[in-house]
Amino acid sequence: GVAKVGLELYSAAGPEAIGSLVGLGYDVFLDLKLHDIPNTVAKAIQALGPLEPAILTVHASGGRAMLEDAKAAAPAGTKVVAVTMLTSLDGKDMTSIGLKPDPHEQVLRLAELALGLHDRLVHTAVQQAQQQRANDEQAAKAAEKAADAADKAADKGKAADKGKAADKGKAADKAADKGKAADKGKAKGKDK
Repeated sequence: GVAKVGLELYSAAGPEAIGSLVGLGYDVFLDLKLHDIPNTVAKAIQALGPLEPAILTVHASGGRAMLEDAKAAAPAGTKVVAVTMLTSLDGKDMTSIGLKPDPHEQVLRLAELALGLHDRLVHTAVQQAQQQRANDEQAAKAAEKAADAADKAADKGKAADKGKAADKGKAADKAADKGKAADKGKAKGKDK
């Protein structure tokens, strides 16, 4: 199986946590989300190499050079996974750090960067972002269809109201004509 070691556990227990898990037969997913200048990330990955993590995470926002150096520094059995964006960030957070407020655009942009770096740089965020975009598009289409249906229903209601108004108008015209005819009849009676 695979055991995840995040920043909190690694900070508390250090390399011994990984050694214990490997000793129990686990592949280790070392989720440290490294993000620094390219040389520093490469040296950190080299220092982690003897622990033989199966998977190691870095931030895609570190840029192309950092991602390339991370991949080059990783031991042969370690897959480097690029994290595109923290799930805790929203549009306001993104704007506050100088980014456009659309998380989906940011994920796709960083995922495309990571995808361009060949076989050992793995990331699943692209699939997630593409699925989210597809879901958003489906939701938008459904909302558009609902709005169209509501507009059509409103138009039918207006047409029905116009028809009722026309019928009332015709009835009023008939009543007026009867009134005029009655007035004419009275006028004829006065002439006699």
